[in-house]
Amino acid sequence: MNPYYNQLALDGYHSAYFYTQNSEYENNLLEQVLRVLQLSAHHSVCDMGSGTGWFAHRIHQTCDLEQPVICVDSAENMLSGVPSGTAPVCMDMESYVSEAASQTFDRVLIKEAIHHIPTESLEPFFKHICKMLRPDGRMVIVTRPQYVDYPIPERAKTIWADTQLDFQVYVDKLYASGFQSVTVTTHEYPVELESTKWIQMIRNRMWSVFSEKYFTQQELDEWSIPGPNTTFTERLIFICAQQPAAALTGTPFGAALTGTQGCNGDGTCLYQCDCECYDENTGQPLECTCGHREHDIEEGCPSDCCVPIECLNYTECLQKAPQWYLDAHDGRCVNCANDANDATPDGDTGFARGPPMVANRINRIEECYCCLECKPRLELPCNHNICKECWYRLNAYIISVDLVCLRCKEDEITARKIQNSHN
Repeated sequence: MNPYYNQLALDGYHSAYFYTQNSEYENNLLEQVLRVLQLSAHHSVCDMGSGTGWFAHRIHQTCDLEQPVICVDSAENMLSGVPSGTAPVCMDMESYVSEAASQTFDRVLIKEAIHHIPTESLEPFFKHICKMLRPDGRMVIVTRPQYVDYPIPERAKTIWADTQLDFQVYVDKLYASGFQSVTVTTHEYPVELESTKWIQMIRNRMWSVFSEKYFTQQELDEWSIPGPNTTFTERLIFICAQQPAAALTGTPFGAALTGTQGCNGDGTCLYQCDCECYDENTGQPLECTCGHREHDIEEGCPSDCCVPIECLNYTECLQKAPQWYLDAHDGRCVNCANDANDATPDGDTGFARGPPMVANRINRIEECYCCLECKPRLELPCNHNICKECWYRLNAYIISVDLVCLRCKEDEITARKIQNSHN
């Protein structure tokens, strides 16, 4: 039983802006989630921390799924009237993944609920899910930044930052749990609504940071914001952890990777390699001549031949890949390799490939000095900040190893103008 969410279900859960059924916001969120989930009708889906099951119902309905979506939630009242296309399971997420180990899914969704898993429990929790996922399966986590700028009490922002982990923690735990591919994307959505509605949502304790554990009802009733309307930007983070595709079946080397970090030593990694290391007709392994890694057909693979290694651009892309893949793509992961290929003279952009990125990720969203849009920013060696998209474009035009910061260039030009005016 979950007292807070049981009460929230009774207090009009779907009256809150973020959970209003069939709203423009919900439709936009559904589109973003489906983009990352990449569902097919035959896929089996589990929604952990599902709430009332309404969002799972929307997924089932939109994708015309053949099986109901399993909705796992610890609040009995949330699941008391689940809609069609869903199958409720009243249990907390940690207990479910440990007790339902025999269950397998193609997709697992954890939307706005991962912060309820204690930090020390994340790795075993993810390991269970890694084993539950079928080959080529994926888990999608939808969460929010650790630091937010919602119009909420300052103390609530502090509590939020203390209880909401930085997304990089989840990325690291996912890799440590056996996932070999983890991607992170962000999405922004402008919000404007009446201040009275927003205030009422907070007084109704729409998020757990407003629960009785942190605020009395009097404190919430006394809090207010000026003006008839309130505006802000909703920022969501999508973390997608994937299982490798299944290898060919019917051969001694036909089992897919089982989620362990690194190769399992039975030759399965051959199927993950870009080179021709196996016979496509028979499925039998051939002598590995690609030079990407050491491999012995008789004795099996070295235990670390598929351990994920940081991409050359890791501080920016947060991706890892097996060493043999990095060696074949100039030290880059699949995303950065594709970006680099797109920036070659033969690509649509006509750009020349730029130097490796040396920008450091900063987990705050601020205005980019280049495009003037509020986005997650990177810090350049000169300590100026720029967004990822502008950094890509900037690097695409640079051929030499001397990085150029546009703001530094502007400052240099301004300084020269001042100097010339004094001469």
